[in-house]
Amino acid sequence: DWIKPGAVVVDFGTTYTDDGLKGDCDQSGVAAVAGMMTPVPGGTGPMTNVMLMQNLLDAYRRQVGD
Repeated sequence: DWIKPGAVVVDFGTTYTDDGLKGDCDQSGVAAVAGMMTPVPGGTGPMTNVMLMQNLLDAYRRQVGD
């Protein structure tokens, strides 16, 4: 009911289970409706890390200068 047909679902949540790392979305239920869905693990985590490092570098440059 929450997902429109063809929607892109970005799953940022992580849950550790006995079967391994899983996202917060019910992948089988969402996949039947959504057009695309980010994988867990390996979906949003790498981009989050890249942006964190970019922001750290930007903050350093503001403090110290180029």
